[in-house]
Amino acid sequence: MGYGSSPCEFVFNSSVNWFVSWAKPRQWCRSIAKQANLSPITIHGLRHTYATLAVQAGMDIKQLQYQLVHHDAHTTLQIYAEVTKKQKTETASIFANFVNQSTQISNQENN
Repeated sequence: MGYGSSPCEFVFNSSVNWFVSWAKPRQWCRSIAKQANLSPITIHGLRHTYATLAVQAGMDIKQLQYQLVHHDAHTTLQIYAEVTKKQKTETASIFANFVNQSTQISNQENN
């Protein structure tokens, strides 16, 4: 809906380039989920999912902070960027590799 460039800078514009009801994107989202036989998700849920996936993909936190219009990166990290099971596993693996490498170096120096 709306025009390619919006002088009013709304995310969703009407056909006359003005705002749409706050409930309209929610209706669109529910309709799409129903048609795709998916569980419904809120617009805020989509934002949260996007932020989490962006962090997983390696997006810089400052870039994400800018996109989400947060005052500081702490808000971005605390509220939106959940640590996933995969990231927890990776963290443990990174630490284990560090310990193993340190042990190998120490053993080499002692021999």
